[in-house]
Amino acid sequence: MADTKRRHLIFLTALLVVSFTPLMFLDLAVADQLASALALPLAVTLAMLSEVSPIAQSGAPFPWRRVLATSAAVIAAFGVLATGYAVLENTKDLDVVLSGYDKEDKAPLTHGGVATLTLPDRYSPPPRDNLTLVVSLDNLDKSGDCENTALLDIAPVLDDNEKKPTTVRSGTSATISLRGTQNTARIKVTVRYEAGNVKCKVQIQVDKAVLHD
Repeated sequence: MADTKRRHLIFLTALLVVSFTPLMFLDLAVADQLASALALPLAVTLAMLSEVSPIAQSGAPFPWRRVLATSAAVIAAFGVLATGYAVLENTKDLDVVLSGYDKEDKAPLTHGGVATLTLPDRYSPPPRDNLTLVVSLDNLDKSGDCENTALLDIAPVLDDNEKKPTTVRSGTSATISLRGTQNTARIKVTVRYEAGNVKCKVQIQVDKAVLHD
């Protein structure tokens, strides 16, 4: 009997250590996520009390051991579900609307033209490490091919420090690293043409912007 109880306590002690793992992945500044992270350690602690508490072992009329064990099981179930939901919320892809360029208000872009796109304030700093972006061009001269021949240099500007650009064609996705951003992230889009099309005039639009890890 003593050996069995000792094995139970060793197992529960190891489980208690493991139960603190969610603390590393959740946003503890958010109340519901903090509660989720603490539910599992609390459940294991109650289970340990059911094994070692003198009251629980005394055979008193009130079934303390059963109450503690049942409470531990209920809280553990809540903790597992809530933690799983919180982890999903903290890792899922986020569709975002970038501001800073409105083609209805802005002048057309020509060779060397720049549009700066900004993440919403609630995503400062960005909650994910990467941004996948699809920018397309609208040719103002419907008879030409300006939208197809342009090159787009897409460069992240992280905390006012411009990084190396990724070059893509109109309508092609680019994945930009935002890792290490402490405050704000902006995206600088520069339109480039070969010598023959430098007089092209285009408008840009963002077809897709997704934050992800």
